[in-house]
Amino acid sequence: MTDYHELTDSEINSAVSQHVSPNLLRRCCETPADAWPVITSNLIAVEPVYKGTQMWLAHAGDDGEFRCLHENPLRAAMTVYLKIKEAKG
Repeated sequence: MTDYHELTDSEINSAVSQHVSPNLLRRCCETPADAWPVITSNLIAVEPVYKGTQMWLAHAGDDGEFRCLHENPLRAAMTVYLKIKEAKG
């Protein structure tokens, strides 16, 4: 599985755009309006982690099998989306 933590926001945006709308670059890591349709249509949950951090947990799938913890909630959700797509092949 790809290590998405090594990718930049631009690389994440590009990878998401390839799946969602290949002819249009979306800024899903920065723009809620671009990210929200991806989040809702893939049933990705995003929640704050309250333990003295400003981290966000995004997860989806049975028992949260696809997960990402990141300080940017939109990036966490897009990483989960890419993990789902990668698992489906």
